[in-house]
Amino acid sequence: MSFDIGKLAEKTESLSIDPIYNTNWCDMPDDIKLECIGKMEFRERLSLRCTAKAERSLVDLQKIKFSRGSFFSDIYSDHYNVYLASKNGDTLDKEFKNAHRALKPMKTTWKIGVFENFFIASNEKAVKKEMKSYNGKISAKNINLHNCDNEMAVAVLQKMNPGVESITMDNYDNIRSYPVDKILKISVVQNASYWQIKRYHQMDILHKVTQMWIDNNSKIGFTFQVFYFENPPPDSSFEEFSDRFANRIV
Repeated sequence: MSFDIGKLAEKTESLSIDPIYNTNWCDMPDDIKLECIGKMEFRERLSLRCTAKAERSLVDLQKIKFSRGSFFSDIYSDHYNVYLASKNGDTLDKEFKNAHRALKPMKTTWKIGVFENFFIASNEKAVKKEMKSYNGKISAKNINLHNCDNEMAVAVLQKMNPGVESITMDNYDNIRSYPVDKILKISVVQNASYWQIKRYHQMDILHKVTQMWIDNNSKIGFTFQVFYFENPPPDSSFEEFSDRFANRIV
């Protein structure tokens, strides 16, 4: 035991820990900076990213887990809102009156965030343009597209990383149809175990989703729900569905 203590004492004396505490941030090695960034909450990370341009790449390397990320815009009142909630309950709720100012934190959180729930409600031209031109990927488990038009819905879904489990799309502004054929080619849609569309109009979506599952040999247990915007003609959609897949219905 005394031998072990002696060796430990020698190693302790040989360690130099002063530079960690006495060195300026800019002089610290990157591995130490990454350790520090990993301990920061997202407000601190965003502040560091904004104030120290040289550290942006380091901040972006450390992903932040959010329980929720919401991005909302209202084209009628020039109102933009970014809401973030971390796993430990820390929140950021910021309103903007300028699209350019709102887009900066939006893009940053898209890049560094891993979202349990990702909510976006926007048809605003600047936000749509930014989403379409964004060259990164967004990581999320559950996606909620609220009042997004065809262009915006496709753009968001195409930017998602693999791993999306559920997708909810709500046509609040009475968008009567999505480009279903185009959406069904997006990999995160094909692999999501749950997909729901509210306030929809086209009747052929049931058999198209089913055919996509068959073509991809999807696992049993996938769920698709659609709520029609108007009452469809009696049994129209289900009749077509049953006719197409009569030999597969048990």
